[in-house]
Amino acid sequence: MGQQQGIVRAGALDPTFNKTGILKFPIPAISGFVPSAVLPQPEEKLLVALPLAGNSAGYAVARLKADGALDEQFGVDKHGFVFVPLDTVKALHIFGISATAKGGWLIVGQGMTGPTGYLLIIRHLPDGQLDKSLNGTGILFIPYGDFGKSGHNAFAVSPGSRVATDGAQQTSASISVAEQADGKIVLVSNISQGFDKLKGIVLRRNSDGSRDTSFNGQGFAILELEGVPHQWNSASSVAVQADGRILVGGSLFNGLEDQGVFVVRFNAAGKVDADFNNGRAVILSNSSEIRLDAITVSPDDGRIVAVGRARPARGVPPKALTVVLNASGSFNLVFNSGRPLYSDFVSEGLYWLRCAIEEDGSIIVAGNTGIGFVTETLSSVTARFRPDGVLDPKFNGTGFNRYDEPLLIEDTTDMVLHGRRVFVCGALSVDAEPWPQVEGGFLLCYSA
Repeated sequence: MGQQQGIVRAGALDPTFNKTGILKFPIPAISGFVPSAVLPQPEEKLLVALPLAGNSAGYAVARLKADGALDEQFGVDKHGFVFVPLDTVKALHIFGISATAKGGWLIVGQGMTGPTGYLLIIRHLPDGQLDKSLNGTGILFIPYGDFGKSGHNAFAVSPGSRVATDGAQQTSASISVAEQADGKIVLVSNISQGFDKLKGIVLRRNSDGSRDTSFNGQGFAILELEGVPHQWNSASSVAVQADGRILVGGSLFNGLEDQGVFVVRFNAAGKVDADFNNGRAVILSNSSEIRLDAITVSPDDGRIVAVGRARPARGVPPKALTVVLNASGSFNLVFNSGRPLYSDFVSEGLYWLRCAIEEDGSIIVAGNTGIGFVTETLSSVTARFRPDGVLDPKFNGTGFNRYDEPLLIEDTTDMVLHGRRVFVCGALSVDAEPWPQVEGGFLLCYSA
């Protein structure tokens, strides 16, 4: 296997995975169409989480071997997957999957009840069974109508495609969650405290799902962004450092011509960390649209990578945004000479949704082409930047690879770096009336 992989150029599809480097969904025995999230496993294996077809059907988690086949040593029935029925959960959407301290994983998702909804946190043991030490069942429901405390109403995220005024459909948003080394669960979302009072919120739950009142004395912290003039802010991503400090990325808004993104850090007690940028959020402003979609931190030197998108002006396709900070909150001078990087190497527009840091400091990113709506301009892009911010020509000869099949619309949902491989998953749609229709999904395996 290692010798075969060694002859595959970095950034190219790896033919040792399903013979082509591409696995299409649905697959036999699992009705789910779209792989929503992926998670590395030992022995080059991979977990894939996907909602099942049908309302209130629940979801499946499949474990794939290095060659892309189902791992028949996994699951209660040794079929290579586990089903989690959720009879009371309508319109399930899975936002992500993350590793736990016990060697299992967390699923974060959303269910709906009419116009309102609730967040779902579900924890699995390594063998796929639900970890009932969470809430006695393995499943924790957090109603959006009582998010943090009474009077904090969260918004249901529009997880599928959203329809714009011109009939186009906008690609998905996200909620972010991570587990600390001690088993506590950290998540970010957004609340409303009244008209035009949207604010990001960080919640921390104990391992059993109860509110962790040692975090800011309440179990949550609202993003106030002291010293930064703005009308409202929103949180979109979270990363937990090994020492328990919590990085949060998001966006702020102060009028149509004054927008920005931020990275702020909380200490383990839930207070804004005075050791990060002198206790203030790092701000990047823009006169038009700008947002962060993902954040990660290097366990080696504490470097922080945040990615998203920015439009230089209204009506102009977005450029993909990459920001690299030092552990102190200052801009990393090695990456792009200490400046944010705006990438526009495709003409249709470009934006990043996921990021990862390699051992040598290179940065892997994945996202989409287009303007953020489900149209024919949408396709999946994966790229690698050297530590200095230059596209790495060793990665597919150009620094990036684009997955764009004829007559199909590709929409990236997740990406992970797994040893010397990069896995990217997403949805496949076809153009239809009145809106594009999802007909399946994809899992790509690139050599790193």
